[in-house]
Amino acid sequence: MKKKLPIIIAFLVAIVAIVGIVVFLVSKFSDDKENTDTVTNVVEVDGDKEGEPSKNDGSEETVKPENSNETTEKQDVKYEDYNGTEVVVVSSEKVEESKNNKSTADVEEELKNRGFESLLISSSYNIKGDFISGYSQYNDTEALHPTYDMIYNNPGNGDQWFIYCYGGQFFAFPLTYNQNSGRDVFVVISEKNSIMSYDCMNNTYNEIIPKETDLIIRKVDRIDKNTLDTLTAEVLDENE
Repeated sequence: MKKKLPIIIAFLVAIVAIVGIVVFLVSKFSDDKENTDTVTNVVEVDGDKEGEPSKNDGSEETVKPENSNETTEKQDVKYEDYNGTEVVVVSSEKVEESKNNKSTADVEEELKNRGFESLLISSSYNIKGDFISGYSQYNDTEALHPTYDMIYNNPGNGDQWFIYCYGGQFFAFPLTYNQNSGRDVFVVISEKNSIMSYDCMNNTYNEIIPKETDLIIRKVDRIDKNTLDTLTAEVLDENE
């Protein structure tokens, strides 16, 4: 049964809202191409789509109401109508019940372990799903946040990457490549065959698999500096 969810995704990454973030970042990157090292803040783009669920014809089981207090894990894979785009929802989890939430200090340590040094970190929501302004990674080290965003510039070729951490999982969006490739569909790098989205309206994580006609997921063993530095335009083209 198809059901319209008011899912909101910041940056990339998941489908429509990620594209919105990317368009914003690519546009900013284009305007400030000579000053890519000075990018310091990533603003999340919000959007929602509401609607009533279609009637159950008995051929599929009923999806639980959105206001259910029960955390759903490893639910049956279903297609959901996400802002007019069909995706597979692999699992959903309430943020405040998740064991995967990270603090700024956790993210900084994880980035260091992945070979990234001195990346500026941005976050737009607190653990309750409230929008926050004036976030500083230096003054807010222990508080938990559902999402974190970073910009990484490859020192070898200047390629710019948007790295984000949703629900404790890391993803990478090749800004320079997606801007210059001429593709109709953006590419995102993940350590799984899925990506994590964040719904700030319901304060939930949603693990989803988009159609390849909407977003191409490239799976790697680990998102770290060495991996991103090897994923040049030529390598990404070879993996088509």
